[in-house]
Amino acid sequence: MTLDVAGLTVRYGANDPPALSGVSFSLRAGEKIALTGNNGAGKSTLLLTLVGILTPESGKIILKGQEIDRKSTGALRENIGLVLQNPDDQLFMPAVYDDIAFGLRSHGKPEAETARVVHEVMEKLGIGGLGERLSGRLSGGEKRLAALAGVLVMRPDILLLDEPAAFLDPPSRGRLTGILAELPQAMILATHDRDLAETLCDRELRLERGHLAP
Repeated sequence: MTLDVAGLTVRYGANDPPALSGVSFSLRAGEKIALTGNNGAGKSTLLLTLVGILTPESGKIILKGQEIDRKSTGALRENIGLVLQNPDDQLFMPAVYDDIAFGLRSHGKPEAETARVVHEVMEKLGIGGLGERLSGRLSGGEKRLAALAGVLVMRPDILLLDEPAAFLDPPSRGRLTGILAELPQAMILATHDRDLAETLCDRELRLERGHLAP
């Protein structure tokens, strides 16, 4: 699996300055990249564009050798999973199990297959006992793992994570870091956490006012 980005420029409004300007990089199979930069540098914009939520003004996104256009953005969502910075924005069903199963059910997967995959992922993340819990009653670390599980059940090749360790206590942060280190997916982690970037990632991309720093 490879993801190539060439000259990506994103603008929120016709008269707005670019939120991203001429961004180019490649992500290889299994590679973990730390995406860093100050607030407003364009990190979240880049993640939202890579998963097809935002449409670039210009530039190319090439996934597994196929250039993505307006008609093929579905390929991004099929192969790339996004975990939002605030898990409360991602968890919306009453019970944790139903949240994690939502994507599979939306794709029409049989309930037996859905149950097997959901339980498999929950056990892998160490949250196997949370299925019947209310999402709103979970700790911050548990919410992050539940949100991650809801993405992993779709078996993406690439994970995009926006500040995955924000506001976690040290034990929860260490647990999440260990889980992410063991996952086989290629990853882009938007983060201010220098220790997390150095521990987990192979290299760094730094955004400065929408441009990649040299």
